Amino acid sequence: MQLRHLRYFVSIVDAGSFCRAAATIHVAQPALSQQIAGLETMLGATLLHRSARGVRPTQVGKAFYREAVSILQRVERLPGIVRSTEGEPEGSVRLGMSSTLAVS
Repeated sequence: MQLRHLRYFVSIVDAGSFCRAAATIHVAQPALSQQIAGLETMLGATLLHRSARGVRPTQVGKAFYREAVSILQRVERLPGIVRSTEGEPEGSVRLGMSSTLAVS
């Protein structure tokens, strides 16, 4: 499973249809359908109820959606975490001075 699978699935649930999600994330609808079918096969579970009116998550799909959103939010925070810790000093500093300077 890759992050793109999570992004695709969340986009589909948010949009309520494969077509709207495909337009939003700039992926061809057949490719998006194949990716989600592959994800469902990989998981061994049906994540979406498909109908002529669109899609909605199954019970397991709802749980998967909540976790996927949480994971994607954490992934989005990672660059900020890295930037906020850049440049912070690490390690030890050693100073050397002559004994006459130390006494003065």
